[in-house]
Amino acid sequence: MPQVVPAQGTMITKQSAGTNQLETPTETYNPETGSGAQVPTFNVGSLEQRQAKAIQELAVSPNVTDEEMFGKLIATGMDPVKAATTVKSLRPSTSEHSPIYKEYQDYVATLPKGTVPKTFDQYMTDDANRKKAVVNVGGMNAFASMNDPQAIAEAVRAGLRPPILNNLPRAVAGAVESILAKKGPNGELPFNTADAVRTWNATLRLNATLQGPQQVRYEESLNSGFKMFDEVDKLADQWNSKGWGALSRANLKAASEGLEGPEKAKLANQLIGQIAQLTTDIAVLEQGGMTPTDAARAVAGQSLQAWWGTGTIHAMTEQGRRNFQIRRQARQEMTPLVIGNTGAGGGMGNAMTPQATPPIGTLPTQQFTLPPGASIRRTK
Repeated sequence: MPQVVPAQGTMITKQSAGTNQLETPTETYNPETGSGAQVPTFNVGSLEQRQAKAIQELAVSPNVTDEEMFGKLIATGMDPVKAATTVKSLRPSTSEHSPIYKEYQDYVATLPKGTVPKTFDQYMTDDANRKKAVVNVGGMNAFASMNDPQAIAEAVRAGLRPPILNNLPRAVAGAVESILAKKGPNGELPFNTADAVRTWNATLRLNATLQGPQQVRYEESLNSGFKMFDEVDKLADQWNSKGWGALSRANLKAASEGLEGPEKAKLANQLIGQIAQLTTDIAVLEQGGMTPTDAARAVAGQSLQAWWGTGTIHAMTEQGRRNFQIRRQARQEMTPLVIGNTGAGGGMGNAMTPQATPPIGTLPTQQFTLPPGASIRRTK
């Protein structure tokens, strides 16, 4: 592009030092001499406002020549070098009637007054970036980038996360497997993922069984049975049977039928009914949570009899409580049966399975292994 020079008669303005206002005196530019006589003019607005307005008007004026553009910019107080650069930037590199240039003119026309528009080159660059096609390389890449394989591996090794890795992106799962195959940060053996997965799956099946309808009834019978033992003891104390075989049975039957008065009838029937309720729970436990059979009811019926003496009933309710506690402990100590697990090289261990509790009446113990060469010295 040839060097742009202002047309003869173009007004050149000077900016006052330290301000954005133009000096009142201006001079008429003469391209032959490079100077001209000073003539008065008027200041309207700040320097930046005048320049922005001029650029905005010129950007939507395709019929204005380069010389006219340069002259108008110089008239706003713009430096000649900057004015020449601005003129060049306002001219598109392609035909000024191209669709992209018309789009650029529409963009400039919609800007608020006083806003400096982008140059045509900058507008074309931004427009190309805006219309660039987006290529999605792998739908899981964004999700995978949010996963931390090291943190996941540490959680798996500590039993805080299931060892199932197939729900992770392939790249993340592979990285976690690689970390687990190495020794742990504290020198632990490599994590046995195969054992851990088998234990996890077996634990899920066991938990599903323990929360099924059969085991829910089993747990209900345990809980209600403990409280019913207390009720039986209270009623037995009030009845105060001697436990004299046929005589006590006959006395209980007569009282329940009202032959000994209404109070005795009420107490006798309460004792008989409470023991019947309790033995039903005992039969459910005997049947493993299922509907008790006649055989299970017969076994439960041998646990308590209403005609027994008070001391005998107390002894049997105490025995029943211990039996219930044994059943509850056995249920809490259930661990999944995992075929094929070696238990060596890490694995789940007991991190995800219920812990065994010591038998009733025993103190918990803990074993310690001394390091090689260590010994224990007794002191008085």
